Amino acid sequence: MKRLLSPILAFSLIPVLSGCGEQPLSPNEYVVKGLLETDDPSATVTLTYSYAYENSRSFTETTTITDNKFEFRGTLDEPAMGRLLLNREGEEQETLSVVVEPGVTTFTINGKLSDALVEPEPRFRQDRKKWDEASRDQSRQSRDIAISFIKENPDSWFALLMLYEQYAVGVTPEHEFAKEVFDYFTPEIQNTRHGKRIQQKLAGRLATQVGEIAPDFTLEDTQGKMITLSDLRGQYVFLDFWASWCGSCRAENPNVLRAYNELINENFMILGISVDNNNEGGRTRWLKAVDEDGMPWTQLINNDGSENEVANIYGISAVPATFLLDPQGKIAAKDLRGERLAELIRSYIEQS
Repeated sequence: MKRLLSPILAFSLIPVLSGCGEQPLSPNEYVVKGLLETDDPSATVTLTYSYAYENSRSFTETTTITDNKFEFRGTLDEPAMGRLLLNREGEEQETLSVVVEPGVTTFTINGKLSDALVEPEPRFRQDRKKWDEASRDQSRQSRDIAISFIKENPDSWFALLMLYEQYAVGVTPEHEFAKEVFDYFTPEIQNTRHGKRIQQKLAGRLATQVGEIAPDFTLEDTQGKMITLSDLRGQYVFLDFWASWCGSCRAENPNVLRAYNELINENFMILGISVDNNNEGGRTRWLKAVDEDGMPWTQLINNDGSENEVANIYGISAVPATFLLDPQGKIAAKDLRGERLAELIRSYIEQS
């Protein structure tokens, strides 16, 4: 399964956070600078980042190391996930996960990039330490730890990410709890781009529980025709969210094709919904994958970077993701897949 967002917990984060600069900065300006002794004149450092859940809004800049120093400057209105990449001749590329935020931060690299010293110590890193310490208390339930931590740190961006990763889209998500605890954050945190995306994901997950009417949408198919979901009521509809770049999605397509061939005459249809980027390159890869995998059912695409993407409305954080809708448009089942896919779908159809 491919995550649509970079796994937050995979970041052993050394973030870029505000500090004291050598000259006044605007409120949204950041400076990322470093000290690195090297006799390699070709050595370079790259800073890359993208806004949370907005991979289409990305930044990449590479600079050389001059007099053992490097520096990046830019502006951000809120934190962004990113990486520092260090390239030295004859050595493997080194990578350090970071969070870029307004302010000044200095990285002192004595040896490996992963061992860099960061001044000042970022708030994000401080909060992570506090969370880890609290989590070691085995006498407390994880829910209680989360509530206490967020109540004590309502302005913590780290806590916002933890809530999302552990309770909103984790292995066993607890959407009602996540929605309740989200209210403890300050309005400033709630109204960040990341906070709004989390609210949308939670709303989507709660709106797409079994028994709920599937959220309506209108999307473009491979021929440019607009297809509206509610127009398809009166039959079972299998929504299959996938992407050309998702290996597990492509591996699942033979099972979907088998279900299509076995059930196409039983008041049943499939809608494939691609989360590929809806730009020239993304559309080309999408159409190529549709042809390569021999998918004869209706294919739609909607990933234009807007907050109204269908994947967001449905609260999807990883693909493949599937929904089986009954003839009334209600969600009859979710996440059906595997070699028994046709059999599972048939069992729902025969119940009606």
